[in-house]
Amino acid sequence: MPMSVRKPPYISSGMRTAPAISATRSTMPLRRRDLFKDVEGLNKAGSIREIIMTTVQLVTAIVVFIIAVILAVLSYRSFKNRGFLLNNAYIYASKKERETMNKKPHYRQSAIVFLLLSLVFIVIGLAVIIQNDKIYLLEIPLVLAAIIYAIVSSVLISRKEKK
Repeated sequence: MPMSVRKPPYISSGMRTAPAISATRSTMPLRRRDLFKDVEGLNKAGSIREIIMTTVQLVTAIVVFIIAVILAVLSYRSFKNRGFLLNNAYIYASKKERETMNKKPHYRQSAIVFLLLSLVFIVIGLAVIIQNDKIYLLEIPLVLAAIIYAIVSSVLISRKEKK
């Protein structure tokens, strides 16, 4: 026996469109939440905006974590004194200065700054996924630590080189 489909009152009365005022949510044939009822990954609210926001947040988190991994790899390679030295003192030095320069403190400085920046991007990624604005406050001390360390260590390295 086939299932009967209940027609809304405005269809059975011969009207082509739903009455604007008299129709309640329960009598309307197609509700927005019914449209998205079977979509996988849809949260309880059932709006397409939340699906899009979840996708955007996921893509953002993936990009942020990829940046964090790249910075962590750069940090690791700098701790091992390998690869190109990404340091202003080395980049702006002439070829003669580069040959005589002690690169070890510059590698260490770059490694620590890259590590701190990697931690910043990990915190950003976690904040995007968890959707908690208070986690963003953890970034501030990490960014300040990276800036202060870069300045102080540059001054200390230049003082040691002058001696």
